[in-house]
Amino acid sequence: MLPVTLRRVLLAQHRVDFRKRFDGLLAEAYRMGADPYRGDCVVFIKKDRTQIRALVGDGYGLYLVSRRFEGGRLRALLDFSPPVACRWQAA
Repeated sequence: MLPVTLRRVLLAQHRVDFRKRFDGLLAEAYRMGADPYRGDCVVFIKKDRTQIRALVGDGYGLYLVSRRFEGGRLRALLDFSPPVACRWQAA
């Protein structure tokens, strides 16, 4: 469990190069209008749906959480066509 308070969770629906690390994913988050340092959590899904990454920050730095699905993949929930972000407000 991460010691952060989430303000919003955003799901990136555009393709992201998964070789990117903190700075590259932070730039992607800023392009989407998110600010991980202020409590936004941005979730990126790899094109083949075998891996997800979440970028979230606090006042001191960033967390990059990664999950790889060994035996399968995420169901086809996303169509990687036009770049659009889904937004959820935290309660």
